[in-house]
Amino acid sequence: MYNSITFWKLLISFMTGVMNFEGDSKIMYYWLFGKSESFF
Repeated sequence: MYNSITFWKLLISFMTGVMNFEGDSKIMYYWLFGKSESFF
């Protein structure tokens, strides 16, 4: 099972990354959503 604290840290980091949309977060965003052309 997930440690809930770790889960929330990852979730917050991901959401912050999507809002900032730069650096590694941008790479992660493309990795998750890159196949959905409608996002771009």
